[in-house]
Amino acid sequence: DVLQETFLEVVRSIRRFRGDGSLAGWIRKVAASKALMRLRTRNARGEEELCDGLADPAGANPGGGAAAADRVDLEAALGQLPATARAVIWLHDVEGYSHDEIAVMAGRTASFSKSQLARAHARLRELLAPGVREGACT
Repeated sequence: DVLQETFLEVVRSIRRFRGDGSLAGWIRKVAASKALMRLRTRNARGEEELCDGLADPAGANPGGGAAAADRVDLEAALGQLPATARAVIWLHDVEGYSHDEIAVMAGRTASFSKSQLARAHARLRELLAPGVREGACT
């Protein structure tokens, strides 16, 4: 659904693309905004939080060895985080957005983004600790 909404928004809003940056970056920003709006709508309705595209083990590149196992462990740990925390981690750590940019996309404050990121990182450290990690894949 978010992908379709993103596509429609890109088609409707292409005239607003000023060319200051890359088209791919602009489309990523539209997609991130649509995904966050979907999360906000679900949270407001009290629906279960879902964020399928952020950590999809089926979409991971196949590989062997410790790196593949680490990736599976990370994906499993990310799956245990609330959708909002996963979104903030993705936007900040992977996409490189600032807390101010995330705040605008989420309709929240930069402090909200910072606290979500700090809590999510702390929870990931707990989930990926050696004792927890060994039991997570059995």
